[in-house]
Amino acid sequence: MRIKKIAVSAFICFVIAATCAFAQGGAADQSASAQTAAIQPAPAATVSAEKTPIPNIPATSYWGVRGLSQTISAEPLGAGRLNIALLGSYFKQEQQGQTIRNPEKDADIGLGRAVAAWGANNYLDVFAIFPMNVINRELNMGDVIGGVQLSLPLPEESPFKIAAQGQFIWGLAKLDTTKAENPFTTLNSEYPYGDDGNSYAGYDFFDTRGSIDIVTKLAQSIVFNGQSRRHVTKIHLNEGLSFATGSGMGWLLLGAAGIQYDPVEFLTVGAEFNLRTLLKSPKLSDPFWVTPSIMYRSPWCFGILGGADFRLSPQSNEKNTKPLEEWRVFGDIVLSFDFLAEKRAAEARRAKEEAAEKARLESEAKRLAAEKENLAQKAVEDSIRAAEEMARRAEADSLRAKAVADSLAHLVNAVSQKARADSIAQAQAAQQLLADAEAKRVADSLARADLEKKLSEEKAKRTEAEQYLLTTGMLVLDAVYFTSGKADLHINSKPYLGTIAKMLVKYPKLKIEIGGHTDNIGGFETNMNLSRRRAEAVFMQMVNTEPSLAQMLTSRGYGSTAPKADNKTAGGRELNRRVELKVLNPEVLKDYNP
Repeated sequence: MRIKKIAVSAFICFVIAATCAFAQGGAADQSASAQTAAIQPAPAATVSAEKTPIPNIPATSYWGVRGLSQTISAEPLGAGRLNIALLGSYFKQEQQGQTIRNPEKDADIGLGRAVAAWGANNYLDVFAIFPMNVINRELNMGDVIGGVQLSLPLPEESPFKIAAQGQFIWGLAKLDTTKAENPFTTLNSEYPYGDDGNSYAGYDFFDTRGSIDIVTKLAQSIVFNGQSRRHVTKIHLNEGLSFATGSGMGWLLLGAAGIQYDPVEFLTVGAEFNLRTLLKSPKLSDPFWVTPSIMYRSPWCFGILGGADFRLSPQSNEKNTKPLEEWRVFGDIVLSFDFLAEKRAAEARRAKEEAAEKARLESEAKRLAAEKENLAQKAVEDSIRAAEEMARRAEADSLRAKAVADSLAHLVNAVSQKARADSIAQAQAAQQLLADAEAKRVADSLARADLEKKLSEEKAKRTEAEQYLLTTGMLVLDAVYFTSGKADLHINSKPYLGTIAKMLVKYPKLKIEIGGHTDNIGGFETNMNLSRRRAEAVFMQMVNTEPSLAQMLTSRGYGSTAPKADNKTAGGRELNRRVELKVLNPEVLKDYNP
């Protein structure tokens, strides 16, 4: 019977997670409306994301930071990452008066968590938690929790991570153990332990109560094979202290250890052990439990976690109480957004390209300087050798002709000296010409590099729609809508077409065809005529915005002859009903992609 209850609880958690995932997918399909189009990413951004998927979302804990279910990791979320999580858990109260509101035996207990966590920078994370409970279908709010986690700025490639976390827990109601109807009453006012020191029956440290707690934790993590997305293993260790104001019970010791394994990049399995006990009298009869869990981590901002808690601490003989119920199941839905991922990737690519270009220019300058020095030295040496050779011949001629006349020898010597001077002058002139030529070549090279840099900067300013069109020669006009079965443009499509028209006039060399496509619902001729008229309507709207496009654009209807997806499904037919741009002279694209 108990196994059947656990299975039913796990199935309920799975249904809740699947329902939320379906709701998120349905919301994304509403992008045809103008309001949703204003908050959804642009079509070109979607195309770019499909070409270069973002990394999978991190495995997260109850606190929205990295880790397993309750065991935190010392790894930071990273600047610009926002986590939003909704968690629900369920267990059957098997002993009377052992937990919140003192419910009857076999009461259905549901606990909920709403969590938000933000990576303020690369080392500081902040988070907030809003717990609640449902007892026999009655909702109660318990606490407000806020906290920060600071990670030590170790090198990224280091497998060791260290972080410190602080939490402030504020109970929303004062405890009153004299009134059983108080919705926030635990067994005893000295939360979380009673007079026997063994009365607490909740798996979560933060539970509905009226005290104010201060919690500090130290986390250490070791990451194996961290440079890969497969077969990554992480070990997390947590040590913490908590002090409940006004309880008089002293400090509470918190301990956790977990091992996380990612067999593939989108799946995480984990096992963790958690312990709470009084610092002044530690013992394993206090709450001690094990938690296996599994998480699917999508690269598209969405993750689902499921798991269960099982009690390991022995049953107390005092008052026949237990420190925990025997089991609890839970499910978690995580939405995670990295708002700075594309910016960081673009900056890294730009810095790498600039460094490579700078190194190339410096190498080219050194090579040209060496060539210039070698040419100058060779010219001087050749001139000297030529002059010496001419001098030797003149001297020999002079000796042979000395018998004829000393004056002729003097004349020959003068001619020899003049020839030597002329040779040196010619060598110097040649050297100067070479120097001027090399200087001009270096200047031209630097100017060309500067021009290429400017073109690269201009290219970086392009929208993702421009980049996709100029790279692939194709662009689907996602925000173009028509009245069903007609070629009348929806009014919300005209501003979008105006933007596309202004983009196209910047590339006058392109010849572009506007192609209209339909699904296979209806007759062949009807679909061909409808797609042709829709393509013409888009052509006229863009030419009205930018008349110069009349020389660049043509329109054509394809009907259902060129589907992109299976027409047997509603989703496939929706993809096939489209208007797209196609570059007819793709050889020109290289002029806009230097």
